[in-house]
Amino acid sequence: MSTRKLGTYATREEFLENEIRTLNYHIQSMIDTMKVMSMNRQDMSDELERMKQEIKSAVLAEREACAKICDDYDVAEDVNTCDTAEGIALAIRARGQA
Repeated sequence: MSTRKLGTYATREEFLENEIRTLNYHIQSMIDTMKVMSMNRQDMSDELERMKQEIKSAVLAEREACAKICDDYDVAEDVNTCDTAEGIALAIRARGQA
């Protein structure tokens, strides 16, 4: 049983539910660790490649979101600011092409 005190919970049931959640978390962590340990070299390589692609996609999506903010920036009265916003949007997108 845990060293946490029952007094910090309103009822014994809340205490036990918390203990069960904690144990489930640790069990899942152990299962995940065992899965990683059982991977062969090719599985690990495939997983790393999948993660790289996932990160690359997230970076591209974030870059496009930043550029979109510049595109949507409404500055009809200030031409210089509009040119700046368009320039920033192009620069953000260009970074992904390099």
